Amino acid sequence: MFAAFPFFMARALEDTTAARGALLFATMPLITICLASIARIEKLTAQKLFAVLLAISGTAISLGENVDEIAPQALRGDVFMFLGMLSVSLFNVFSGKYLIRYGNLPVMTYTMFVGVLILFLLALIFGSPFSGSLRFDAWGWVMVFVLAAPGGALMIFAWGQALQRITPTQATITVGLNPVTAILLASWLLNEPITIRVLVGFALVFSAILLASYRRRNSTSVNLAT
Repeated sequence: MFAAFPFFMARALEDTTAARGALLFATMPLITICLASIARIEKLTAQKLFAVLLAISGTAISLGENVDEIAPQALRGDVFMFLGMLSVSLFNVFSGKYLIRYGNLPVMTYTMFVGVLILFLLALIFGSPFSGSLRFDAWGWVMVFVLAAPGGALMIFAWGQALQRITPTQATITVGLNPVTAILLASWLLNEPITIRVLVGFALVFSAILLASYRRRNSTSVNLAT
């Protein structure tokens, strides 16, 4: 979670666009559903299976968009983003019982520490972290804080709180809002195009997420009574 996910996501955004990356990010609930069903934590129903196929169709439509001019290696970036989503989904599926048993902050703190340590060791081996990469100006350090505080610490804390209280699939459903904000911000800040294919693909993925999480009231009542 805290080593593979940040590495693959950052690596992906070097090659693909923010909009495509966000769309692949939105498939996380569906990957989680599949993994949870394999681990027998959640049941993969026909409804959820149809949602998976619907999301794959939406992703395929959006990723078929020609972005060679602004992202010639977009497909490679898409693969890295998928690997990142797989890492998060594994954490979502298997961390719940430990979060409940030991608490949110201890589990998140220790796992994040181990993940950051692994990334730091990899940076020492394969990179040059002390050769000027941290020589930011004042504005650069402000941006580091802006990205790290809400996008790192606060997000991870809230995520752990969610996984303590609801199922992995229910928690990951919330990422459906990520593509909307990413596509709009990418268009505004990075001048990335918003095309019909991207919008149609997002609509299909978001519909799939809603379908995968939908439960009829009567079936819920029966399960609770049981």
